[in-house]
Amino acid sequence: MIWIIILLICALIEFIFALVRVKTRNSKEKSIRRSLYRLVEKQVLNRTLKERVTSDEALEMECRKPFLYVEFPDTKPLVMCLFSLDECVTVGRSRENRLCIRDDSVSRMHCKIGCVNDTLLIQDMGSANGTVLRRGIFGKTLLTPGQQELLEAGNRILVGDYKMRIGVYRGWEINT
Repeated sequence: MIWIIILLICALIEFIFALVRVKTRNSKEKSIRRSLYRLVEKQVLNRTLKERVTSDEALEMECRKPFLYVEFPDTKPLVMCLFSLDECVTVGRSRENRLCIRDDSVSRMHCKIGCVNDTLLIQDMGSANGTVLRRGIFGKTLLTPGQQELLEAGNRILVGDYKMRIGVYRGWEINT
């Protein structure tokens, strides 16, 4: 009888943890979408002012292009970044990079992430500690300087001592 009660309590605890995980995932996705809307709104405004197109045409152009989502899973609170892939996202210690990580384990210009023909690529820029690309549990690749690799949503990157999880937004859909 006691074992049945213990099993029921364990099942209840597992159910509560599952609900908390779903709620956390939903709030994170809402936060990302809000940031994406703000970024697209800014891009549409810039495009309408610079290229003299209507806001509807600019919105259609912006919605079709990919956006890079970077998450640092080991940080408390969770650090998330969202980038437009109009130009490459450079990662490094120098302030000239679009993603600046001020740490000695990261090179000044560590790696760059870019989009070529709707394909996301990562390239090591000759970093001292190397760039590690993880695909799934067992797929681990150490990039040599200048080497380019295909980057997919859900991949993890190790830059110095920092782990990053990659996501891609295309046409308002999330792929992580």
